[in-house]
Order: sequence, then structure tokens, then C-alpha cells
Amino acid sequence: MTITTAQIRGARGILNWSQGELAERTGISATSIGAIENGSTTPRANTIAVIQKAFEDGGVEFIGLEGIKKKSSYIKILQGYDGFKEFSYDVFGVMQGDGREVLQAYVDDKSFAKWLGDEAYPHVDRMESIKGL
Repeated sequence: MTITTAQIRGARGILNWSQGELAERTGISATSIGAIENGSTTPRANTIAVIQKAFEDGGVEFIGLEGIKKKSSYIKILQGYDGFKEFSYDVFGVMQGDGREVLQAYVDDKSFAKWLGDEAYPHVDRMESIKGL
């Protein structure tokens, strides 16, 4: 599904993002974001896909050809090595206090080394440094 320029403007409004904030999250210049929104340029499909993903990651759901809404909650399925890595970094972000809550019980962060190999040790060290918060 391709999103419309109206949905882009609306999604920015729901998230209270400026064009500059959307630009930072997508790697697309704020000037280009403005041109897309006002219809003075026709973006490529991959550009729209990048914008849509940023909004979806930010918690917006696109409905049909014109609708948008803030997601009330969602489940993300993580699989394989990359999924495990994303999960471990997400847990760290939560533990740092980004506003979400996490319950982590009976988990030895050092066991992550089995899955992440050498990449696990920075994660283990970070988790060890915030334990007891």
C-alpha cells in the first residue's frame, strides 16, 4: 500500500514531528519532505516506503487510502540472529529508562553470548552497569 501526502502530513501531526524530525528519522532532507508534502515532487516508491516505515516504527497505523491512527499497542515478532540482537538492544533501551517498562526475571545476560558471540559483551557490560536501578 502506498501512503498519500495527506497521510504523511497527518502522521507527522499525530506524532508531533516537524519536517526536520521526520528528515532525521528517514535520512531524507527536510526540503524533500516539504516538497513531497506540498505535491511539488513525486517521490519514488522506495522513498515513500522509508517514510512509511519511520511512521510505523513511531506508532502510526495507515488505514486504507486516506486514514491514519495512532497504534494503541502492537506485537513485533523477532526471529533469528537479527531478531535476538534487536531484542537485546531493545531491552537495554528500556532498562535505560526510555519510558517503557520491562520485567526481566531469571535471565543471565551472559547467556546472550551464545547467540550474539563477541557482540554480546558490550551488551552484557551495559546491562551489568544498570542493574539495580
